[in-house]
Amino acid sequence: MFSSVALQMGVIIFIGTWLGQKTDEIFEINHVFTTSFSLISVLISLYYMYVKTKNES
Repeated sequence: MFSSVALQMGVIIFIGTWLGQKTDEIFEINHVFTTSFSLISVLISLYYMYVKTKNES
């Protein structure tokens, strides 16, 4: 159960970071969106883990 949560968290963080990199490339800004999207995706994945483990207990 927890291995699937960890995998899903990794996917959320990867997608957030990837979107940040692509947005930085489009707007030609140096790592602003990458950092922001990465941080937001980490927070979203932590919230997801909290909700998922709370429902399973």
